[in-house]
Amino acid sequence: MNSIDKPNNIKIHFIIGSGRSGTTLLFHILNNHKNCVSSPEFKHLLLFYEKYHDMKEVTAELLKDVEQFGTIMKDADDMSDYYDYSNSKFSLTLGEKINYFEFCKRVYYILANNKENTDEITTIIDKNPNYTLYVDKLNTILPDAKFLCAIRDYRSYVLSNIQSKGYNAKHLPIQYHALVWMFYNKLVLKIKNKYFDKVKIIKYETLVSEKEASLKEICYFFNIEYDLTILNFQSSIKQNDDKQRHERITNKMNALSKPINTDRLESWKGVFTNFQLKVIDFWCGNLGSEFGYKASTKISLFESIAILLISFPYYIRVWTYFKLKSVHLDFYLNEGRRAKYFNSLKKK
Repeated sequence: MNSIDKPNNIKIHFIIGSGRSGTTLLFHILNNHKNCVSSPEFKHLLLFYEKYHDMKEVTAELLKDVEQFGTIMKDADDMSDYYDYSNSKFSLTLGEKINYFEFCKRVYYILANNKENTDEITTIIDKNPNYTLYVDKLNTILPDAKFLCAIRDYRSYVLSNIQSKGYNAKHLPIQYHALVWMFYNKLVLKIKNKYFDKVKIIKYETLVSEKEASLKEICYFFNIEYDLTILNFQSSIKQNDDKQRHERITNKMNALSKPINTDRLESWKGVFTNFQLKVIDFWCGNLGSEFGYKASTKISLFESIAILLISFPYYIRVWTYFKLKSVHLDFYLNEGRRAKYFNSLKKK
C-alpha cells in the first residue's frame, strides 16, 4: 500500500468514533475555522484509493466514477442544506495533470463555500465514523494523520438512536445499538493503545460542558490556531426553506441551529425500563467504565442468559459488519440506500 504524495503544508486528519457522539458537531465547529475544511462523511478518500491512488491525470473513467459518486452523495446527503454541490471552482478537467491527493482535495474543497480565501487552508479534517474501522489503512497512506475519536455515554447513545427519525427507521432494539457502541469503542481503545499521541479521545459530555477548554485541546491536537469564535458556527450554515425535507433532517437542522448546550446529557434517565438498562449495561457497562461511565444496574445470571439469547441475532449482524471492513459495500449499503429512499420521497 502506497502513501499519498502530497505537499507538506496541507494536513489531512480525521474525526472518527461511533455516530451520535458529537462527530457532526465537531466537524461544523472545525469547518468554521479559517484554516480548515471539514467534511460530512464523503468517503471518497478510501472509496477511490485502490483504483486511482497512483493517478497522474484526470481520465474519462475517473470523471464517470466521480459523477456517479456525486449523484449518490447529493441524493443521500441529509446535510445538503449546508453546501452548494454545484460549486464549479474545484471541478475536474479531462486530461488535467493532478495526483491523487489533489483529486481528493478538490472534493473536500467543494465544501469550502464559506471560505473567502481557500489559500489560507492548511488542514483538512475528514469526519467519518466508519473510518474507525480503517485507521490502520489511513495511517499507512497518510502517515502524519491524526485521529480525534468522539465517544458518548452509552445510554445517551442508545437513546439518541432509538429516537432518531432515520431514513431506514426500523426501530431496531436497544441491544443492537448497545452492541454497535461496544464494537465501535473497543476499536477506539485499541486505536488509542496502538497509536498513542496520534489519537485523542474527546467525550461528548466534556465537549458540551467545557467548550472552551475542549476547543483549546482540539486545536492544539490538530496544530491549528485556537479561535474561540468558531464555536459560533451556526451563522456560517446556509439553510434552505424546503418544506418537504425529511423529518430527521429538520430535527438535525434545528439542533445545529442552537448554541452548544448540555440539555441532553442525562436525558436517558427515566426513559428506559430497568430491564432495558440492564441490557445496555450488560453489553456496554464494563467497557464504559474504562471511559469513566458508571453502570446503573446489577445483572443476575438468569438475566444475563436472557440478554444473550435476545441479543444473539443482532450480535452476529454487528460482528459481521465490523469483520467485513468493506469501504465499497459500506458506501452502497448506506449512501446508496439512503439516496434511493430520499428519491422515493420526492416522487410521492
